[in-house]
Amino acid sequence: AKMFVAGYEDEAKFELTANHTLSILERYVGVKPTDVALEIGCGVGRVGKVLSKRITKWIGTDISGNMLTY
Repeated sequence: AKMFVAGYEDEAKFELTANHTLSILERYVGVKPTDVALEIGCGVGRVGKVLSKRITKWIGTDISGNMLTY
């Protein structure tokens, strides 16, 4: 699934890019421990994996059942 979505499977690279996205969210939107986030098109949960540690609840949705299963 990761190869299909991003073209690579390297977990460290996934975490690096997820942390970059999280830093953008923190800078422009703000991320608080009391937040609940709905991510539409979450794919394999790259961003959700790091974001969910900083907020009350993360909900990921995707049109692909295979991505959600992963």
